[in-house]
Amino acid sequence: MKRVMATVVILAAATAVLVGCSSPEQDTNTPVPVAQTSVVSEPVVNINHRFGETAKVYDERDGNATYTLSAPRVAGQYTVVDLDMACVTGTSYGVGTFQAVTQSGKRVDFTIPYQSQVDQGAFDPSVGLVAAERRTGYVLFDTQDPITQVILYHGTINPPVAIWK
Repeated sequence: MKRVMATVVILAAATAVLVGCSSPEQDTNTPVPVAQTSVVSEPVVNINHRFGETAKVYDERDGNATYTLSAPRVAGQYTVVDLDMACVTGTSYGVGTFQAVTQSGKRVDFTIPYQSQVDQGAFDPSVGLVAAERRTGYVLFDTQDPITQVILYHGTINPPVAIWK
């Protein structure tokens, strides 16, 4: 008799737990309300520019700089683009990486210039810039195919921070 009574108590307790977990007030198909918060986002920066326009690039780690790319042209074995870069804030602002897209649709990385090319006016990307420093020169691309756009990456492979067309 004690065994029967113990079994009935255990079954009653199990039934109460199961029924209590799935009460009719709780519909599992109804979404649970979530507290809404306002999202504050930074202003969207337009990364698209025409050749000759200045792009402002902000980097939390390195500082801020402006880039102006202009006058894409074929010069000897290279296609070159003039670059005027100014560091606004920062103590070692890295130049970044440039890629060009040619008229035939080929993507070409910029070529690191030899010292003799730097002496002749090529842009020297080897050392970061400090606040108030300005550097000019031409960026080399190892192609003779005309350039339709130049893409600037700074700090990461993607996304680009500026595109000139």
